[in-house]
Amino acid sequence: MLTRRAVAHRERWTVLAALALTLAACDTGSGPEGDASMTVSFAVQPRAGLAGVAAGQWTPTLSHDASSLELAVVELDVEELVLERAELDGADSEADSDEDSDSDGEGNEKFVVDGATVALPLDGGVITPFAKPVPVGLYEELEIDIEAVRLVGVVDGESFDVTVPMNLELEMEFEPEIEVLDSAVPFNVTISIDPLIWFMNDDGSFIDPRELETDSSLRNRVRQRMALSFKAFEDSDHDGDDEDSDSDSG
Repeated sequence: MLTRRAVAHRERWTVLAALALTLAACDTGSGPEGDASMTVSFAVQPRAGLAGVAAGQWTPTLSHDASSLELAVVELDVEELVLERAELDGADSEADSDEDSDSDGEGNEKFVVDGATVALPLDGGVITPFAKPVPVGLYEELEIDIEAVRLVGVVDGESFDVTVPMNLELEMEFEPEIEVLDSAVPFNVTISIDPLIWFMNDDGSFIDPRELETDSSLRNRVRQRMALSFKAFEDSDHDGDDEDSDSDSG
């Protein structure tokens, strides 16, 4: 039978052992307050499944009858880029209107606040311009606000270089939601974009980018097509392929 002093001694060591385990978990960052290293990449790919768009290798050219459009540069003037939390109150709201922004919700992670320019990799590959530590947890959506787009290319042999105001807010839901469990394992989200479908008409013809500077109705049409061309997905191996299984977040 243990004496009162022995019982007290054992209880004291039990408490100290539990405290040591707690401190060890905090030191390794494995607890719920740890941060994971996150990057955001961009890739250019055909948005297969939309009308007139086939799967395969993306090319920068559209043609119809005797006319052709070739893109050489597409630059996005990104005003804000926000990763939205799923499990926190106020992070997102399905009741919001299309004009409302969820980017200021509690716990959301802002990657771009003061603006940045992203030149899309039209020649292929994946670029990764943004990196930031984010808390472990569950993320449901990536929001990108695009203020303007710069377009450089050739239409029917004539060069153009135009910058078009867009003021476009896109919310790209993750399917499934991204669950970041391990603060020691970095993860990447890729935004896949097909800039050619911005200009495609239903009859196979295309919009002349030069007309966007003066024609507001054409700008609205391009803005609607842009909303269909963006897709965000977890891409831990940075290959721009949302079909392979490369999730490091569980």
